[in-house]
Amino acid sequence: MSQGSLNIKRLIGALDPYFGVDPESEEAGRLRARQMGSIARTIPLMMLANIACATLVYFAFKNSPSAWFLPFWTVALYLVASLSVFSAYSKSKTGPVYSASKKAYSKASKGAGSIALLWAIMPFLLYPTLIPEYRIIIVAVMCGMMGGGAMSLYFVPRALFIWVSILGIGCGAALVAEGSAPSNIVSIMLLIYCTALLRAGYTMAKTFTLNTMANFEMSDQSETIGLLLKDFTENASDWLWEMNSIGQITRGADGFLSSLKVNFTSISPGHYQDNLVSDKNQALNMRSIDGLRKSYNNQNSFNDIVISSSGQEGTKWINLSGKPLYNQKNEFIGFRGVASNITDKKKTEERIAYLAHNDALTGLVNRENFSKAMQDLLDSTENNKHWSVFYLDLDGFKLVNDTHGHAMGDKLLGEVAKALKKVVSERDVVARLGGDEFAILCNSAGTVQSVSALAESILTKLCKPFIIDDITMDVGVSIGITLRNRDGRDART
Repeated sequence: MSQGSLNIKRLIGALDPYFGVDPESEEAGRLRARQMGSIARTIPLMMLANIACATLVYFAFKNSPSAWFLPFWTVALYLVASLSVFSAYSKSKTGPVYSASKKAYSKASKGAGSIALLWAIMPFLLYPTLIPEYRIIIVAVMCGMMGGGAMSLYFVPRALFIWVSILGIGCGAALVAEGSAPSNIVSIMLLIYCTALLRAGYTMAKTFTLNTMANFEMSDQSETIGLLLKDFTENASDWLWEMNSIGQITRGADGFLSSLKVNFTSISPGHYQDNLVSDKNQALNMRSIDGLRKSYNNQNSFNDIVISSSGQEGTKWINLSGKPLYNQKNEFIGFRGVASNITDKKKTEERIAYLAHNDALTGLVNRENFSKAMQDLLDSTENNKHWSVFYLDLDGFKLVNDTHGHAMGDKLLGEVAKALKKVVSERDVVARLGGDEFAILCNSAGTVQSVSALAESILTKLCKPFIIDDITMDVGVSIGITLRNRDGRDART
């Protein structure tokens, strides 16, 4: 690459400052689009000013000695201005542009340069032949056009530089060509004016660029936050909620309805009475909102307040956290917080608690809980109370497993558990100790006669064939029995 080409690139780089933005980045494309859009919005007014000033110049100087070019000049300027307005209007119809290429700078600069050249011709041809009283009009018009153009074109520094430079050169050349002392003084003042315009335009361009990039960043962050919040509220079990100063839910009501299956819209008795029972008879548990109402009345922040509903949909739970809101006058305006659907969590906790005391397969009490229940009876003050313990072992269960598989064996154990629950009293404790071993802590039978009768009932019930999935299975049962106050006074015995 030649030295001349490098110098041109450096000059263009200086005239197209990005103020820290990578020219090849997506952000630079968005910046250029914003700059072009800003210029497009100023074009109609700018072109109207051009037409107005051109008309003024034509009628002011059409009778001057060197005005032969004015008709052609005015028509040309009208034409270029009209084309610029039409082009801007056509682009506005296509809708907003997200990104623009570097060529956009060249198009804007060429458009500014073409009109600037027309204006530069006028003083060069007209100024030297005018009397001093009329020359001031030319200078005033040119300075006004430079200032107005600078205010419209500062979005693109290259276009601003071309506009001010060409108009300044055209007007300055006319002043120098005239050669009088006043004209030379005005030319120096014109140079200062042009320098000030370029400097001010550069500063405004920098401010515009930095503000635009800051707006892009804020917009991107807001969009990201908005998407995260949307995803948070749509796909997660948590959502944002708000309540106004009279206890009405103003945000997040859909989340309450979806989670509780109840149209919970207010904690104020005057508003919620008609909305607490759904069409499926799901009802809000009124006592569960006492904590929320108390925090609301006291305007206190809170965490982990649980609200629940019950009905045909089952029991539903949500967890609330929130803090009070105040306006600039420190007046209470409501609450804002996060709600979480904890129904699955609650059910999991209940399941874990259930499995800690019950057998997962049959739902009966497990060995640990059975031992505790027996020890509680032993530790009770009713030392003379008679009760018994039954130990049961299924006969032929291994054959069922070997013949029909363990899945069928599990179903059989479930049926045996149901059969035992039907035989014993509700006060008795039935447990599965493991495998095919069961036990009964019998409060309802404590004598030889009563336990014998119960044992006969169990044998009769369990020795009947079980039919599961159209398969008949026969099992027997062996029973061992011990009586309190006859066979021992401690759990081990």
